[in-house]
Amino acid sequence: QRPDEAMKALREEVQKALKINIWKPIHWEQLSEEEKKLVIPMMANYLEKYKPDNTFDKFKVRVLNRGDKQYMTGESEGPVARIESIKMLLSIAAYENLAIFKVDIGSAFMRTPMVDDVKHKWVRLDKLIVKILQEIRPGEYEQYIMDDGTIIMELNTISYGLVEAAHYWYKNLKGTFEKNQYKNSAKDKCVFIKRTEDKVAFCATTVDDCFFVTTNNEEWIKEQIKMLQDAYEAVDVEQGDELGLIGMQVKMDRSKKRVILTQPKFVQSVIDVFGVSKGAQSPALNNMMSDDEDSPLLKNQREFMSLNSLLMYGAMRTYPEIRPAVNRLSTKYNRANELDLGKATRVAEYIFGCKDEHKMILAPRSLKMMSASDASYGEHADGKSHSGGVTGFESDTSCHFGYISGKQPVVAKSVGEAELIAENKVGDYIVWSCELLDELGYPQECVYTHVC
Repeated sequence: QRPDEAMKALREEVQKALKINIWKPIHWEQLSEEEKKLVIPMMANYLEKYKPDNTFDKFKVRVLNRGDKQYMTGESEGPVARIESIKMLLSIAAYENLAIFKVDIGSAFMRTPMVDDVKHKWVRLDKLIVKILQEIRPGEYEQYIMDDGTIIMELNTISYGLVEAAHYWYKNLKGTFEKNQYKNSAKDKCVFIKRTEDKVAFCATTVDDCFFVTTNNEEWIKEQIKMLQDAYEAVDVEQGDELGLIGMQVKMDRSKKRVILTQPKFVQSVIDVFGVSKGAQSPALNNMMSDDEDSPLLKNQREFMSLNSLLMYGAMRTYPEIRPAVNRLSTKYNRANELDLGKATRVAEYIFGCKDEHKMILAPRSLKMMSASDASYGEHADGKSHSGGVTGFESDTSCHFGYISGKQPVVAKSVGEAELIAENKVGDYIVWSCELLDELGYPQECVYTHVC
């Protein structure tokens, strides 16, 4: 819909690649027979980016290596901060009156040096990219152009699309933090912690976005930003008490010591994709956990998976109340029926019905942890019970950063046993949370647990 903007964005992306020096041209004849087999194609990915409030932001283009064509792969784990960690840090910021800001590292994966672990070090650029290269640097690439108009490039960096890209970018970013006296959390490898006698800085990373919670000191804040500017040059900084974060709109209400989280873009996506125009008072009816074997199977199982994945995106962020329904529907992948589609639509209608009022509130009364657990005995068709629970900080309203909801792994013999299984599951969250809070400097003497 925006062809001129798309071409402009593609040209800018190629210029970035040249500036960062992510590749160098090579003659096909210079490659060995084995190396020729390792050459993979590239593709351009076009994306309209929107802000969390659902307003248009910019047109973004990535020149991607076709990682799906790799047949030899190295390390591929690319961790991101847990949503529980991020909500925990937001709660601490609200209670302690700490500053929040986000640093977006531009063209992050283009900045990771090549390593031996990556075997597919050569990529074939298509005719459109070659044409742009010729326009930007006339006369430099002509000798490398092949009969079909393409060029073979040898990669200098582990750039976008390669299976290993996220893993080695994380290692690169981790090294930058550690060089600057940050300690890596043992409980969440994407949380980094730095302390001096009178100042703190916490950072949760989600690929190329670095979310900071720091002492409210201008020079201290500038020092953290400069650390990333010096290392990666191209960074965008978003400061203030309202910012976008992993698809959420974050608003810090300093006067009431609380954080308000919303997802307007997600809500609009649900409304558009499901085509709902009426609301529902709850995300599910009493038949949520039941099966109907007489209901016809859906012809398009992939579409159902996509619909439920969209709902899961919101459930993991600001709509925890839809988790029981969404988790249940996730067990029906590849065997979903029309009844299941109706249940998913019911969730969408609930989201539509509360679209103007729905907020997640993080309002800690203290930084003492609390938790609650519950079980629905024999809820599932196979006789298994359902566990539910929350962990968070003491609050007069709400301040939950961790949620559980799911079918229990074994069949409980009694209501009491089902409750015990649920409490044990919540206990895992409590232990993890306490250990992370201890690293952050907020040790917990004890945790109040309420069994419903």
